[in-house]
Amino acid sequence: WSRRYFTRLWCVYEIGCFLSRERAPVEILPVKTSMLLVLVGVLWHMLMFSYCLILNSLLSVDAAERQSPLRFILISAAVSGVAIILLPIVNYLGMSLLDDMEQLPAQVETFRIEQSECFCCSNNHKHPQTGKTIMCDRELVYHSLAIMYSYLDQAGELEKFNRLVRETFAPKVFWRFGLLGTHLPLRYVARIVMASNLPFLSDLFWRISQGPETQIRDIEYVVWCTRLILHWLQPLLAMFFSVELSARMWKMTKNLKLRRIFLSILLSPIQGLGAGCIFASMELAVRWSADTSWAPLVPFLLGLLLNFLLHLF
Repeated sequence: WSRRYFTRLWCVYEIGCFLSRERAPVEILPVKTSMLLVLVGVLWHMLMFSYCLILNSLLSVDAAERQSPLRFILISAAVSGVAIILLPIVNYLGMSLLDDMEQLPAQVETFRIEQSECFCCSNNHKHPQTGKTIMCDRELVYHSLAIMYSYLDQAGELEKFNRLVRETFAPKVFWRFGLLGTHLPLRYVARIVMASNLPFLSDLFWRISQGPETQIRDIEYVVWCTRLILHWLQPLLAMFFSVELSARMWKMTKNLKLRRIFLSILLSPIQGLGAGCIFASMELAVRWSADTSWAPLVPFLLGLLLNFLLHLF
C-alpha cells in the first residue's frame, strides 16, 4: 500500500478480486515497510559483524585482559559508533511510514471506485504521443467487477461495491494498521532478526564441540552449554526490543513540532541505550561469573519479560 493506492483504478480492481473470494486472506502492508525492515537488517548485521570482529581480534590477548572493564567499554563504544550512523536513517524512514499510515483511514472511509484514476480517462482516451484512440480501462474493470459481483450489472449499483469496501474491508485494514501503529509485523521482524544472528550459530556449535577449558561434572557441563546458548540468544532479545521500542517512540513523537531529521537523531541514543542495556547485561553476566554459574539466566529472563511487556502493551 502507498498513499496513492486507493486512487488507482487497477489497485481498486485488485481489492475487488480479493474480496470476491470467500475467506480470502487479505494483508495490506505499506511499501515502505520492506525498506524499513531491510534497513533494520543491515543495521543489526553490521552491529553483529563489528562485535564479532572485535572479539576475534582479542583472541591473542590473555584471558585476564579480555575480561577487564576497560576492554568491555572500548568494545561497546566501537559497536555504538556503528549504531549512531544507521539509527537516524531507520528512525527517519519509520516516522515517514507512520505519517503514511495515518492517511489510510480517511482513504478507506471515503472510498469510491468512481473517483479512482486511470491512464486512459486521464488522457481523454487519446494516446498522449500518437493521438490514437485507446480502449477505456474503466469500462473493462467495471465489466469484470460486474461478473465477480452479480449485483453490479445494474446502473448505480457500484455504490454497493463501495459500501462493501468501506464496511467489510475497512475493519480488517483498521485493525491491521492500528496494530502497525505500535508494532511492525512480527513474523517479518523475526525473520530479519534471526537472519542477523544466524551466521554466528556455527560459532556456538564449534564452542560447544570444543568443550570447556577445564574438566567439569555432568550437571556443570549442562550449565556451561546453557550459558553459551543464552549468550547467543541475547542479541535476538536486544534486536526485538530495539524494533518494538522504536515503533513506540515514532508514535509518541509524531505530534511534536520538531523537524523529522532532528527527531531521528534525537531518538537514536535512547534506542541504542535500551538495546545496549539488554545486550550488555548478558555480556557482564557471562564475563564476570563462573563458567558453571546460572547468572546469565537472570538478564535473559529480564530481557524476555521486557520484550513481552513491550509487545503486549
